[in-house]
Amino acid sequence: MSTFVAEILAFPTVIFTILLAVALLYWLLSMLGMVDLDGLDGVDGAADALDGGAEALDGAAEALDGAAEAVDGAADALDAKAAAVDGASAAVDAKAELLDANRRKNARAKKGRVPITITASLFAFFGWMISFLLIHNLADNPTDAGLVMSLAAGGAAAVGGWLLAKLAGAPIAKVMVDDVGITSRELVGRELEVTTGKVDQSFGQGRIEDGGASLVVNIRCEPGRLKRGDKAMVIDYDPSDGVYTVEPLDDLLNRSEMTT
Repeated sequence: MSTFVAEILAFPTVIFTILLAVALLYWLLSMLGMVDLDGLDGVDGAADALDGGAEALDGAAEALDGAAEAVDGAADALDAKAAAVDGASAAVDAKAELLDANRRKNARAKKGRVPITITASLFAFFGWMISFLLIHNLADNPTDAGLVMSLAAGGAAAVGGWLLAKLAGAPIAKVMVDDVGITSRELVGRELEVTTGKVDQSFGQGRIEDGGASLVVNIRCEPGRLKRGDKAMVIDYDPSDGVYTVEPLDDLLNRSEMTT
């Protein structure tokens, strides 16, 4: 056992040992609901930003449509103004549709892309395994293989680990859930299941079922009201942070029964 420990703490295996330890810690915290699974995925942030812009423009379009209806009902003298407002509303709607189209394009671009957290974890595992096996089997003294042997083994482990990570990630990419065709505003009013150990005003995730597939989203709620496995409903979306405000489903049902 002491020999094994000495070998995994010797150069170059120690580099992959540290990476593997970080990956294991990350997934442990993920299972405990203490970190977001997409915390390192920058592509999602860009898509959410585009979606937020589309929602803001849609809100402006609805406001202009309401103004147009009010002007239409006021008097014939305001018909010209109503027509102008309708034209502005149409222009805003067109730009909102363009932003939605851009978001869908970005979503398609990342379809089948394995999250960086999974790729990095696979790289750490395969790199560690290759480095350990090479040094253990080829070096006369695995705990002190020499500079040339160590550099060669480290390079081979890095290249081999990356290639194996890509190969192992290919099946995962085929089953990755993609939300193409679903905009953020369409998720408001949908039911979801909490997947993290807690939900508060700065942390939380939930899973929305969408025709056999699952969509994981970041959610926020008042502390202490939701835990893993609870059902909730999306009541709002914040495009600036890309998060959804939710309420416990039981509370909403009880509130509805009291008003009927």
